Amino acid sequence: MRANWKYIAVLLGLFAVLIGVEVGKPRPLDWRLTLSNRDRIPYGSFLLYEMLPDLFPVMPLNSMERPLFLTLREESRAGANLIFISDALAFDPSESDLLLAAVDSGASVFASAMAFEGPLADSLGLSVAIDFSWQRSDTLGIRLSNPRLDDVPSPHLPGRSGGFYFEERALADAGVAERDSGDTRPTVLGRDDRGRTNFVRIPWGAGAFYLHCLPQLFTNYHVLDPVSRSYVGAALSHLPVRPTLWDEYYKPGRAMVRTPLRYVLSQTPLRNAWYLTLGAIVLFMLFMARRRQRIIPVIEPVRNTTVDFVNTVARLYWQKGDHHNLAVKKIQHFLDHIRQHYFIATDRLDDAFIRRVARRSGLPPADVEALFRYLEDVRRRETLGEAGLRRLHQQIDHFYRTSGLPHD
Repeated sequence: MRANWKYIAVLLGLFAVLIGVEVGKPRPLDWRLTLSNRDRIPYGSFLLYEMLPDLFPVMPLNSMERPLFLTLREESRAGANLIFISDALAFDPSESDLLLAAVDSGASVFASAMAFEGPLADSLGLSVAIDFSWQRSDTLGIRLSNPRLDDVPSPHLPGRSGGFYFEERALADAGVAERDSGDTRPTVLGRDDRGRTNFVRIPWGAGAFYLHCLPQLFTNYHVLDPVSRSYVGAALSHLPVRPTLWDEYYKPGRAMVRTPLRYVLSQTPLRNAWYLTLGAIVLFMLFMARRRQRIIPVIEPVRNTTVDFVNTVARLYWQKGDHHNLAVKKIQHFLDHIRQHYFIATDRLDDAFIRRVARRSGLPPADVEALFRYLEDVRRRETLGEAGLRRLHQQIDHFYRTSGLPHD
């Protein structure tokens, strides 16, 4: 590491320069259409969600983070407002049945989207169209149809954003289907300057659907404008004042995997820092691999020739037939092991010595006594045959193996 401090200093300097550039430059606006109550970007819905307690005072406001088949089973279906604001709403058959049952029980649903698809749209008989004839500089005024709301100013949207409307033919056919609970003919609540419907109420059982096809009006960008904010408040005032559920599940981008790395890669400064870190790690590995991956010579350890010397001397005694001298040296080596490992003096092989060896080795005293009596007998002899030497070796080896005493 000390030898590579120059490379590390250069990388740290580049990293500091990049951080300074990223911090100093103006942050670009995020123009994604998220419609989430967590987002403060232009097309998030943070401000609208903060405004809802003023529209529905003293009533609980909850955010639905899970699908309808979980939420509507836990919350009360009757006597609640459900607010859905998304780019497109396409509920599956089970979700549509749950939503229709909730409204039939008395719930009110406010839904704003640029497209209504799936079984729910088929049941209500509505479809959204878009006018592609608008130029970039065109604007379109939006107004509410209720005479009691004539004093609400009309906001203006860019033509390409405000060109969504409910098809008149589908709107006329929406009242054809009648149910046992009553008439389902829609009531027009809002139009644009060209007289096309963009806000409608459809009764359904004891409740009603309030469908709107311009979700951009409910974003932070438009709620900041006093005119648009008045329109948004008036549009939501069609809902009764009661507990309200805000949908946070059926939003654009919900299907994306939200992981820390995905967020890092979605932010330009964090993404640059991530790539710079990976590049620095790769360069460091390349430099270190080139500098440190050298062939290490294999050095053989110094060979211990003591065992070879002992074997050579033993063969010499064996070839000369001097078994008694070899046995005496073997006994001396065994007694030296006793002194080194059991820390017992071996100058007197008496009964006290035998008891101490038996206690420390864990062998029966009778076996230890027989061994050392034989050792004394061998040392007192003048000569010793090959059979006696073998017997001595076997008894000493048996002591080593049964007591666990290390030996060569």
